[in-house]
Amino acid sequence: MLATISQLLIILGLNAYLPWRIGRLLSLNSSLWLYFLFAAGLVSGFVSFSLVTRFGNIFVNMYYNVAWTWLGTIMYLACFMIIFEIINLIYKLPPVKSAWALIVLASATSIFSMNNATSF
Repeated sequence: MLATISQLLIILGLNAYLPWRIGRLLSLNSSLWLYFLFAAGLVSGFVSFSLVTRFGNIFVNMYYNVAWTWLGTIMYLACFMIIFEIINLIYKLPPVKSAWALIVLASATSIFSMNNATSF
């Protein structure tokens, strides 16, 4: 039970930190839409899991795949963000280019992972 609560707190923390940090790197005046995007992705993951256990049609399965692909991409983004933060402590990187590089790298890794998972 304690492990589940700590995992949930980590996920919630990442969903608060990542849009804030990406918004700051991109120098956005308001990153409210990023918070909404990340929150919607998190909620849709739990909703899709609930739906797929009750209904097994193609639309629910597609929704489930999209939602969990988004959550996987967020996890890749979190991993790359940790690496970025460590490098940025030592060597200051350009913020806008770094933000786009992180987004592209997380997206490309997610696409590669999806391709690899479906090729077997």
